[in-house]
Amino acid sequence: MDRRFGSGLVSDSTSQLEGLVPGFLTRTAEANRKLKLLYLSCGTDDLRYKGQLDLGNMLVAQGIRHVWFATRE
Repeated sequence: MDRRFGSGLVSDSTSQLEGLVPGFLTRTAEANRKLKLLYLSCGTDDLRYKGQLDLGNMLVAQGIRHVWFATRE
């Protein structure tokens, strides 16, 4: 079982996400079936905040279930 917390590595590029997790954006039913929880969180003052919003919007558009939480810094 893979449990990871990261620093927003993929928040700046769709192609970067596809490179790290091939098929994730194209096989959404499989991704949703395998995911227990995809949790995104970022502080509103963090430089990665806009990228995290973009990533969350992309996941919504692709139909990938996730939880988003913004913190105030």
